[in-house]
Amino acid sequence: MKILALDMGGTFIKWALMDKATLNILEKGRYDTKAKNHSGLEIIWNMSKFAQQMKNKHKDIECVCSTMVGIIDTDRYIVLSPNHTLRGYEGMHIKEEFGKYCKLPLYVANDVKAAALGEINMGALKGRKNVNAIVMALGTGIAGAVVIDGKNYMGNNYASGECGQMLVNGNLFEMYYSVPALIVRCEQVYGKTLTGEGCLALALTNVKVKRVVDEWYDGIAKAIMYYIYIVNPKYVILGGKIAEDVNFSIERLNKIIMKLAQKPLSSFQQVEILKAKLGNDAALYGVASLCKSK
Repeated sequence: MKILALDMGGTFIKWALMDKATLNILEKGRYDTKAKNHSGLEIIWNMSKFAQQMKNKHKDIECVCSTMVGIIDTDRYIVLSPNHTLRGYEGMHIKEEFGKYCKLPLYVANDVKAAALGEINMGALKGRKNVNAIVMALGTGIAGAVVIDGKNYMGNNYASGECGQMLVNGNLFEMYYSVPALIVRCEQVYGKTLTGEGCLALALTNVKVKRVVDEWYDGIAKAIMYYIYIVNPKYVILGGKIAEDVNFSIERLNKIIMKLAQKPLSSFQQVEILKAKLGNDAALYGVASLCKSK
């Protein structure tokens, strides 16, 4: 039997056809959301249509597992708080809307909590029993997940770990320290179009861009510090495409943190900051495990 795993984005939907027994990826790809004006409802409908098309092609697909952006009530399958870029998304009854075009069983999880599941089961946290950790995704937005005793901690209202709305250096964390925000500020001082990875590479030789990148690292490091003070984790796992880049420096983050750290110093000295092992597939593996466990 097979699982169809979907990873929801505002621009693209990543998908993977996976073997249910092993969670090995058999096929994968991505497609445009085809949603006008970032309509959350239309994105869900198109995901449902795509799932039905895949079911027509692969008769042995048993279920669909999908990440969802925003704060998701995973017991009632309701969107409690939307991603700021999507319209008509808040309050959506996910199963009801998804079921309009596809009748397969559906399992959902917040995208970063799904990535945390992936890292727990198959990635950087695999084999680490009863582990306490933070998983943070750096991308178009910034979000996090809290892992307590080897399991996702959901919080009182499914919103644990949602770090994007924190104030860091007087700035809204997600809006000022996301990868697009980094790119905008680097382009302003460099005068040419860049990517996030391009910013990190250029900072090695361009003084003006280096100042911007240094400020970005400072914000990320301080956000990690807030997490460490509150959760006292053993590991901090950083994901997102930019965290995979060869020029993304864990060492730099550690230096900033240890320079600023106050008592108890042991909270910082014993934490390990690691890059996500599963990369951009972490959420697909994590959300697929919801179906595998049934």
